[in-house]
Amino acid sequence: MKQLFLVLKYRFSLIKYDFTAGMPKGYLTVLPNGDLIPCMLLQAKLGNVREENITRMWNNSPILSKLRDRSLLEGECGRCVYRDKCAGCRGRAYEETGNINAADPGCWFNIEEQQGI
Repeated sequence: MKQLFLVLKYRFSLIKYDFTAGMPKGYLTVLPNGDLIPCMLLQAKLGNVREENITRMWNNSPILSKLRDRSLLEGECGRCVYRDKCAGCRGRAYEETGNINAADPGCWFNIEEQQGI
């Protein structure tokens, strides 16, 4: 339980900086072949830096636009008081549900609720 507290304390200390999940506001991942994805956990191809301008992809990507609009979040993430700062892990949500805006199934708040902590 102490370890969980320390992880939560660290994660929420980052909320004031609005980058608990850096993508889609702070960084992107460029794979060795040039493919651009939002992050290593969200394997949604945005384009390829060898074929397209990275700034245009950053500014015009429909996927990033959807990720940036926190009002589109669903379930617990959409109702969470930290929605605008955290948004949960979009990669985990997409991997588990096929929906990029679904609730993060690994969210600490959801886990606590499920386990009755």
